[in-house]
Amino acid sequence: MLDTSLRTELTFYAKPPLKRIGLIPFAVALIIGVVLSMMWLVVAIFVFFHNHLIGLILGLTAFSYASYAFLISYGLIQDMNYSFRLELTPSEIILTKYNTKKQKKYFKMLLIDDIKIGEYYPYSDSASIILYTSYTEMEIPLWPLNHNGQDVIDYLTGRGVKIVNVQFDDKLPD
Repeated sequence: MLDTSLRTELTFYAKPPLKRIGLIPFAVALIIGVVLSMMWLVVAIFVFFHNHLIGLILGLTAFSYASYAFLISYGLIQDMNYSFRLELTPSEIILTKYNTKKQKKYFKMLLIDDIKIGEYYPYSDSASIILYTSYTEMEIPLWPLNHNGQDVIDYLTGRGVKIVNVQFDDKLPD
């Protein structure tokens, strides 16, 4: 006998790194920031010969900002090495995180009935949802899915999962 029951399953794949929302403007801003901080380091060297204290403060400030920008750039490059696959079935959520550089896969699964609440962070460059159960939590990155992230939220809401939008300061249920 042929099973004709409707099985609702959705699978979402992360967009390629260069097509993710906000990547290009963010990278341009980082490059501009690093170039300007390097220019300020050169200015600090010239100022140091005239006033040691001001030159030192200016140099340390520029160096601190450049270090911070390089640290953010490193994190951005690490994020570009990951690809995501999110599978939503009527009973479970499966997140597969694949590191393309190290050729490793990481899996995490939650049963939808076990989810107590989800916190939705809607910011387009770092959108994510954190799902809480009594035994673990799962952070689902929505930012690499671009506009399909709203489909994930709609699917979970349709399955009865309480989603709290932190941007609107929704109250967390007890």
